[in-house]
Amino acid sequence: MIVWRRWIFPLLLVVIFGACAAALVKIAFFPDRAESVVSPEASVTDPIVAVERGSVVNALSLSGNVARDDAYAVRGELNGTVLAVHVGEGAAVAAGQKLYTVRQDDPR
Repeated sequence: MIVWRRWIFPLLLVVIFGACAAALVKIAFFPDRAESVVSPEASVTDPIVAVERGSVVNALSLSGNVARDDAYAVRGELNGTVLAVHVGEGAAVAAGQKLYTVRQDDPR
């Protein structure tokens, strides 16, 4: 077993690394001649389209449903008595619209 560890495995390792190094040197410095002879080939052609008379139609039709959002409770920042309600029940409201007026019961 000592012969395998001291002589055979290290020699196999040296042979494998030597083969890898030789392959890399061959790839880097001695390329195949068949690959170097190949030249790029390409051509650019303009597409040809026949001209015809026609009409342009711009139409879009979509199907959908309009649904009302669910109602939710609005909480105020103050504890107090509601003096006036500015929007009726079921009415549409916009962002920032005044909904109600509250009188503060205890001062801050």
